[in-house]
Amino acid sequence: MSTDQRSILARASIFEGLEPAQIDALARMAVRKTYRTREIVLRKGDPAMQIYVIAKGRLKAITAGAEGRQAALSIMGPGEVFGEVAVLDGEPRSATITALEPCELIIVNRNEFFYFLERNPSAALRLLQVLARRLRRLSERVEDSTFLDVPGRLAKALVRLAQRYGRDVGDGTRIELKLSQQELGDLVGTTRESVNKQLRAWQSEGLLEQEKGRVILKDVETFVTLGEGL
Repeated sequence: MSTDQRSILARASIFEGLEPAQIDALARMAVRKTYRTREIVLRKGDPAMQIYVIAKGRLKAITAGAEGRQAALSIMGPGEVFGEVAVLDGEPRSATITALEPCELIIVNRNEFFYFLERNPSAALRLLQVLARRLRRLSERVEDSTFLDVPGRLAKALVRLAQRYGRDVGDGTRIELKLSQQELGDLVGTTRESVNKQLRAWQSEGLLEQEKGRVILKDVETFVTLGEGL
């Protein structure tokens, strides 16, 4: 059990605020594993036997319909936890998780996680808070897909990505996470062609730049307004 592993767990969304002794107990249950870019961590329909804490790298959660069309449910980064929903309800995995870049994950087995929660009620309460926040975000996405057109949904997605992965580069905010136009389309429920058309339109208007697969927003607030459908 390394100090690094303990510090990663202590910063994880569902374990923040726990006592050092609680983190130590959790760390003793955990193992660490690395994944390559595009490697699948788990597949939709798999049995749920572990929860995962992201130590390094970014991953995407996707689901697919009967005809094979994909929808990206979320992009996740360091400190976030996934896999806990299926572990809690005992159902198969509801999404496929793929590494967007080289990743390191901390993994805790289902039975040990339950053992930990039973003895640490504060961790169980924190888990409920995280799940409630995710449910709220899901509700917002359903609302967006119902009431916003493609430009509005894409603008809102770019704002969220800029808030999480943006870096000030002087003439704007560069989204450091490298996503293909297909992945952006999956994230907002549209085609790669529609994403390409809209990004080029915004670029011609001077609202953004595209640089080696990354997007630079000239003014994030402009995209906030676009994401409100105004």
